[in-house]
Amino acid sequence: MEKITSLLIAAPVLLALNFAQSMSPVEQVEKEYIKSSMLRPNKSDIFCTEQYDPVCGVIETYCLKPPCPLEAKTFSNECYAEKAGAINITKGPC
Repeated sequence: MEKITSLLIAAPVLLALNFAQSMSPVEQVEKEYIKSSMLRPNKSDIFCTEQYDPVCGVIETYCLKPPCPLEAKTFSNECYAEKAGAINITKGPC
């Protein structure tokens, strides 16, 4: 009986781990976007400098019917990318 109880407890955990590993890169970015958008503060008060040091970030595009697709966009620097709410920011243009 203890083995059955252990199996019933472990099965959902193993399934969740297997699902997380089988997600595509786009699904992983979308999952990260959802998590970060819940934690993202209002950044309209941020002022960015004008130096050009391009970065690539992923942002949500606006659409009429959610879920809206994500899009890679080049920003002039990391500050502007963060202010726009971009995630997965990397050095260099997209």
